[in-house]
Amino acid sequence: MSWLNNMENNYKANEISYPNKLNQKEFAWLKSKPFGDFNISESERTFRDFSTILYLIRTCKPNGKKIIELGCGPGWLTIFLSKMGYEVNGYDISPEMINVANNRSKKDDAPGAKFNVLDIEDQLEEKEVGKNDIVIIYDSLHHCRNDEKVLKNIFQYLKKDGVAILAEPNIVHGSDSDRKEIVDKFDTTERGLNANMLKK
Repeated sequence: MSWLNNMENNYKANEISYPNKLNQKEFAWLKSKPFGDFNISESERTFRDFSTILYLIRTCKPNGKKIIELGCGPGWLTIFLSKMGYEVNGYDISPEMINVANNRSKKDDAPGAKFNVLDIEDQLEEKEVGKNDIVIIYDSLHHCRNDEKVLKNIFQYLKKDGVAILAEPNIVHGSDSDRKEIVDKFDTTERGLNANMLKK
């Protein structure tokens, strides 16, 4: 049974250390994304996603103000939303990602964005329970291994009439070439998610 615990710890260790495995160009992209010319297609997709997420917030929860983002990475969505007037807390398992996010929020003059380290799969941030209008998980659930635990936490963070927004790659991502390249290079978890299973 200890080998199973080691596997679990290894996959989380790989997520935590991901920023430290990036080369100089990749790390610069991590700090500037979605701006820059490192990956124009990725920038294009990210801006589309931001627009869709903002539309969903304004449509589903027009008076919502308090948001948390789980698996915020280097913080670009949390910062974007704070600059749109929302009070946003971003959480990520990687201290280095949170360090990048904090530096970026200072540089981008986004004082409404706050960041903290949290394992969104296995930890519950008690101070957030029942206090959020919106919980967002964007491009990070597919790095976890237990959807049910994460989703249970999401719903604990929400107010009674709160809204959860999930934006994740679909099942095709589990076998596409980009996924294989990322897994081979960084040994991180990359899954394609089944929307029907998540709804269930």
